[in-house]
Amino acid sequence: MQEPMCNGCCCFSLRTGGLIIGWFNSLVGFFGMVIILSIMGYMLQQSSDTPYVDMDYYYGLKYVDKFVFTGILLFIAFLFLLELISGGLLIIGIIEGRHKHMIMYMILSFIGILLEFLGLFSSANSTREVIKELIGISFQIYYLCVVYSLYVVIKNRNLQQRASHIQEYV
Repeated sequence: MQEPMCNGCCCFSLRTGGLIIGWFNSLVGFFGMVIILSIMGYMLQQSSDTPYVDMDYYYGLKYVDKFVFTGILLFIAFLFLLELISGGLLIIGIIEGRHKHMIMYMILSFIGILLEFLGLFSSANSTREVIKELIGISFQIYYLCVVYSLYVVIKNRNLQQRASHIQEYV
C-alpha cells in the first residue's frame, strides 16, 4: 500500500481540504463559463455589422476577426467546463469514496502546472511576475499533493474493504 504525501490540507483534514478544493474549482469553472459566454453574447450582439472586434482597449490589438475571437472564447469556455466537471468529480469521489473519480482532477491539474511552467519561461517580463507565477504554481502543486494523498487514502481503504469481503467468503 502507498503512503499519502500529506496528512492534511492547511488546518483541515484531507477530506475537508479536498472538498474545499473541489468546490472552489467547480465554482470557478461555473462562473468562468458564465462570464465568457456573456462576453461572447454581448460581443456578437453589439457589433453585428462588422466582422472585426476592436481589442485595442484590452490587448493592444486593433482588430481581431470575430470568428477567431469567438473560437478563442469557446475554447476558454471549454476549459472552464473541464474545470467544473473535474471539480464535480472530485467532490463526488470524496463523498462517495470512489478514488477513480479523482483521477481527472489530478491529470488536468498536472497539465495545468506544466502549462504554467511553459508560460513562466515564455512570457515572464519582470522578477515580480516570475515570483507571482511561482507562488501560484506552488499552490497548485500543493493542492495536487493534497488530492493525491486523499486519492491514496481512499484507494487504500477501498482495497482493505475489498480484501475483508474476500476473506469473509473464503
